[in-house]
Amino acid sequence: MYFSDPTPAPHEPPLYFDAWTEIGPRARKHREESWSLEHLRSEMEQCSISGALVADTQTVHYDPLFANLRLSRLLEGDPRLYACWNLLPPGTGEFPEPEPLAGLLREHDVRAVAIHPRSNSWDFLSPLHQPFFERLAREGRPVFLARSEIGGYDELERFLRACPGLPVVLTGAVWSEQRFVLPLLRAFSHLHLTFERFQVHCGLERLVADGLEDQLLYGSQAPLRSMGAHRAYVDYADIPESARKKIAGGNLRRLLNGAGPSAALVNRSEDAFMHAARHGRPIEHIDLHMHVLDTGLNGGGGWYRMEQGDGPGILRLLRRLGCVGGGLMSWNGTVGCDAVEGNRCTAAALESFPETFWGLATLDPSHYSRSELECQMEAVYRDPRFIGMKPYFHYGVPYHDASYDPWWQYGNRRGFYALLHRVLPDFSEVASLAARYPAVRWVVAHSASDFATAEMAIACAREFPNVYLEITYTPTLRGIIEFLARGAGEERVLYGSDLPMRDPRQQFGWVVFSSLSARAKRKILFENALKVVGPSFAPAARLASPDL
Repeated sequence: MYFSDPTPAPHEPPLYFDAWTEIGPRARKHREESWSLEHLRSEMEQCSISGALVADTQTVHYDPLFANLRLSRLLEGDPRLYACWNLLPPGTGEFPEPEPLAGLLREHDVRAVAIHPRSNSWDFLSPLHQPFFERLAREGRPVFLARSEIGGYDELERFLRACPGLPVVLTGAVWSEQRFVLPLLRAFSHLHLTFERFQVHCGLERLVADGLEDQLLYGSQAPLRSMGAHRAYVDYADIPESARKKIAGGNLRRLLNGAGPSAALVNRSEDAFMHAARHGRPIEHIDLHMHVLDTGLNGGGGWYRMEQGDGPGILRLLRRLGCVGGGLMSWNGTVGCDAVEGNRCTAAALESFPETFWGLATLDPSHYSRSELECQMEAVYRDPRFIGMKPYFHYGVPYHDASYDPWWQYGNRRGFYALLHRVLPDFSEVASLAARYPAVRWVVAHSASDFATAEMAIACAREFPNVYLEITYTPTLRGIIEFLARGAGEERVLYGSDLPMRDPRQQFGWVVFSSLSARAKRKILFENALKVVGPSFAPAARLASPDL
């Protein structure tokens, strides 16, 4: 069991050395997405990240050797930044043969390399390339391999078996791939993992408990993604301090044969939220988007594994993070499409939560008649802890369909709020509902999924004062929360984590380490939620805004 001490003493922040950053232009980039070396340096300063291993998109999308050399020149003179070159196998006339290549890597002090077999169209599993990888292994250079560069995980297993002495770092693995990744980590000690997308609930605690702490690397894919989001996963981890230091940067330094930043970088202008997070201190906040499993479960079916995903498990982690209230909804009633059982699960979970947590019910117009839905509605909302409405897109019915009208009418009379994961790709159903039911606060989930979605969300929020924008999503894009706050107003943006599908700490750090003012962070993490639930939830009045 993790989090035996939910409010541990603050720790000294470890030195962070980011294993996975990438600069350079890329196809189909939104104009607001970060991409440059200047963006990377700014994010390092903001989030107190002391060093970074840097890749460049152009080493993949243009001539690799030409772009590799340019990358090394670009980083020259900055002791915090280390180049990661993209390599091609010998024999094509594009790269030096092994001996001259080794000399070139030494000349430019390149300690880590990457391969992109899919993007650069070569077979990394061919026995013809075995001497190439054996040479890299003898020289002690780790090879970075993105999840997108392999087909299935069977390919990765074959590669690991063929190259037992070669340190391999897998980037870009997603939390939904745990059943592939976890066995490989346990079976191959030379496999290492970054977790910028591997946002597993209680993941670091599980992996360290399994003895895998030497295989875990802090990596963010900045500047596209937030560095602060992923350092918070480490800052708030319930792991030994020795393991925290290894994951934050020590393991990468070892893989690079001692290379790394010599001194910790600290943002001297950080606010109280950032300072508290770096030391692992709880910060009081409200989470508008939480699922829960039945007691004792670690999975929700499908591709969803959720370590410690039941009520007791998530409550222990929430206390460590400082969550003092929030909205619980089921997993089986939403994703599993069993609304009746889901509402039962939520009600049972609420029994063990403080009174400042509440429930969102799910109703199902695809399996039940209008009269049956009305009976279910009356039954579930007889419990005063249920104040929210959580439809789900898996039922396949747009939310402005007439079959949902009795629910929305009921919520409008009672002053409820709704959390919407949109069915349609645009915001037409949100706009229709916001206009027809003005007493409902319509909270749009995943509004920070990408900048195109954020633009639509902002337009909708500007038109309708009862529309709010909740942020949670795996990519944790740098600058997008600030973009929402500028466009829709700080008062209309809400924090939610989507736990235990994802761990809440990355979503939390995404807000905490943003460039927003402390006042805006307080609104997003706490005060705006009270505006949403206050009209229908009396215990909300007992929550006071955090004083840091």
